[in-house]
Formats: sequence, structure tokens, C-alpha cells
Amino acid sequence: MKGIGTDEHTLNRIIVSRSEVDLKQIKEEYEKLFKVAMEKDIKDDVSGDYGKLLLMLIKDPSQRIYLDPKGQVQDTEPHVVEQVEEPKIDETPTLVDYAGFNAASDAERLRKAMKGLGTDEKTIIEILGSRSNKQRQEIKSAFSQAFGRDLLKELDDELSGSFRDTVECLMMTPIELDAWQFHKAIAGLGTDELSLIELLTTRSAEQLTAIKTQYQSSKSSSPLSFVVVQQSFDRFAL
Repeated sequence: MKGIGTDEHTLNRIIVSRSEVDLKQIKEEYEKLFKVAMEKDIKDDVSGDYGKLLLMLIKDPSQRIYLDPKGQVQDTEPHVVEQVEEPKIDETPTLVDYAGFNAASDAERLRKAMKGLGTDEKTIIEILGSRSNKQRQEIKSAFSQAFGRDLLKELDDELSGSFRDTVECLMMTPIELDAWQFHKAIAGLGTDELSLIELLTTRSAEQLTAIKTQYQSSKSSSPLSFVVVQQSFDRFAL
């Protein structure tokens, strides 16, 4: 966000991929480094529905308002699934499982938000910006079952610009998102080496194997390791 213009691709990559992991801690470190809240910089640099969605994603769980399927405020706190295995890192998410989640109800509300003239962006932001990735995948399945339509395609047709790009990222699984980020980093002229470094150094061996499989099945017939080496002058290898 510093300087002329906003690097929206980087904003999407960090906020979407870290919202369920350690975005709360990232926000705290951001404020320590730059003496300003991340929320304020986003408000100053990003506008419209895109900005509203980013602000929803970085909101602390304790500050979230939870609505029931009828749109009424709930008194219950967000449900957090207890970890059976000892976590490898201290997770500080800004986005957790939504209390009282109902995939069928959310799918119906999204359908109404996009049906007819105009689009109810507020409802789209409220639902997709406050459901965990697992819950968003359930909504996608429920939407297909109820209406025989592809939710991602419907959203793509209704939305535009950076708002649409962020929504598309939210509707991917974490592995699909990482594979897509690899593709963006090495597609076209030049290579986004900072993005490659981040992806290669922050994902486990198991995650990288899954990303390679996803990438090769959807974006390229060549092994991902070959593509990375070719595009980044032998600086990286999987």
C-alpha cells in the first residue's frame, strides 16, 4: 500500500491465505513496524466493495457480529474446533468457523443477492467475508445442489474488478489458491520472485507436493519444478 497505487494482488494473497492462520499476529506486527493500524491503511488506500471485503476479512473474531439465517444478530460466540494434534505454530486467525452455520441458507441468500436486476454486494461481503474456507466450500456444493449452477461462475458474472478477484480467491481451496498464486507469479513477462520466495518458504513439504499436483493438473503439462526453474533463472527449485 506504500507509494503510488496499491498492489492488490499482494493484498489478496496475504489476506486471503493468512486470514485463518496468523493474520491477527500479522496485523499486530504491521502496527509495530509502521505505527499505524492495518485497517486505517486499507481504508485510506482501497475503496468500494473491495475495501469492505478486505476489512471484513481482517476483523478480529471478538469484533464480529454473527447473524442467524434470518439476518438477526446472534448472542453465541464463534465455534472453534478443538485441535486434537498439537499445532506446529500458534494460530492467530481473524477468520474462524461461523457460529450457527447453514450452508443451504447461505446458498439461498447468495442466489437472491445475484438474482434479477442489480447485485446485493453487501450480502455477498457479509457471507463470504465471515465464513471459513471449509464453510465456503460447503456453500459452493449446496449452491450447486440447490440451483444446478456453479457459484464461482455466477459470482464471476455478477462482480468485477478487484472485488471479483478477491471473491474468486476466497472460493478456492487453500491448495487451489497456492497453485493459482504460483501461476500468477511465473505467467507472462517477468517473474514475481518475492511471491515465489514466500510460497516456497512458508509451505510444508506436504503442502508443496499437493500444490505441484494441483498446478500440473490445471495450469501446465510441465512439472512445476521445471517451470519455476525456467522462469526464475535457476534461483528456485521444487
